[in-house]
Amino acid sequence: MEIALDLGFSGVGTQRLRSPEIQEEHRYKSSLDSVKREPRAAIHSFHRYFGKLVPAIPRMSIREFTHPGDKVLDPFCGSGTTVVEAALAGRAGYGVDLNPLAVLITRAKTAQKEIGCLLMALDRLTAEVAAGQPAKDALLDLPYCVNMSHWFRPDVIRDLMRLKEAIGGLPDLEEQHFFMACFAAVLRDVSNADPRHVFPGYSKRMRALDEAGKRRLDVWGAFVKGARRRIRNLGQFQSGCQGGFPTQAFEGTAVCLPPEVPTVDLVVTNPPYISSIRYLETLKLELHWLGMAPSREAYLNMDRRTLGTERFYRKDYAAWAPTDIVEVDRLTMDLFANDHRKMSCVVGRYFSGMRDFFREMARVLHPSGHLVMKISDSFVREFTIPTHEILPILAKRSGFDLLEAFPDQILSRSLLTKRNSFSKMIPHDWILIWRQGGKGG
Repeated sequence: MEIALDLGFSGVGTQRLRSPEIQEEHRYKSSLDSVKREPRAAIHSFHRYFGKLVPAIPRMSIREFTHPGDKVLDPFCGSGTTVVEAALAGRAGYGVDLNPLAVLITRAKTAQKEIGCLLMALDRLTAEVAAGQPAKDALLDLPYCVNMSHWFRPDVIRDLMRLKEAIGGLPDLEEQHFFMACFAAVLRDVSNADPRHVFPGYSKRMRALDEAGKRRLDVWGAFVKGARRRIRNLGQFQSGCQGGFPTQAFEGTAVCLPPEVPTVDLVVTNPPYISSIRYLETLKLELHWLGMAPSREAYLNMDRRTLGTERFYRKDYAAWAPTDIVEVDRLTMDLFANDHRKMSCVVGRYFSGMRDFFREMARVLHPSGHLVMKISDSFVREFTIPTHEILPILAKRSGFDLLEAFPDQILSRSLLTKRNSFSKMIPHDWILIWRQGGKGG
């Protein structure tokens, strides 16, 4: 059943779109609540990737809207939660992400390499590292990383360089990629960054521990222990994928998918939020060490291409820019008029990007397919951005019919959603479910 949205505003500074009429009983919400009580696959914990999609969301969606052998896509795949759940359910999983580290982790979590081969490769790494000595000139070949000595001790840097060199020397490319993902997964554990923080930061707590000599950092021990656990979890994942698990992950954007992505039956995704978290910054140490952001310019260029980015120059928001989306232009015009010019640009670019996203999903999705999204409203300065109400308007114009929309309470605060003094804590997310319904208008 399509849900009609009645649009209106309640005043400058606190402007909001009126809440949509939503049926009293949510069939899919009940299904999601039930699935949340099920155990999650251990492979989901491969990397502490911030902003992960709750596995129950793609699991519920796959059960409700697909059959064995169908194709499932996540165009903002992050660490591959949807791709993993698709494989476990006997569906073909496809993931796309702008972040090359996300693609590497997704591929590692769904690797088809035999477990025995990975264990033997780990033994070879152990023997090679044990036999060799850290190169004295290792600092000459350091990867680009701003303030490297601030983030890592000299002995840790040498050990990381030796380990990375050994992994790069593995003859099998799939094994090399798997262990490089393991390398990325333990990198922050041996850094000076406080594990309690979302963004890397050498906190007072960590400094005090170091001054008291209470932190013993063992690069190789952490890597071997972590790699063995991840190999074991991968084995459990492979055992759970009966009849094979065709999965693929590609580097690319959600508004212009790589040509290898086929027509799919279901899209399940969690797009970035406006003014919530600087996603790339949470992963900057890994991106630098793996050579995926080999310079400041490369890092900034990746950030500028991220949907919802705030990486704009003054010239980009010197004048108010219309989006031709009436509901969005009302918001951005008021932001601009209240001297929040940069955020006016951020909000406008975000929804313009999401408009392009829906067009691309309409192209790649089977005519009777479904789109499931987790999203949240945002708080920009004193303005509330009702994202969960604006997106159905954009989706409708690309031919999607809204089946259900319901709030999903945030139970875990491992990901801090209050980004700065200008935003608020997000009380809940929204689950939006659409069916491909026509050509749109």
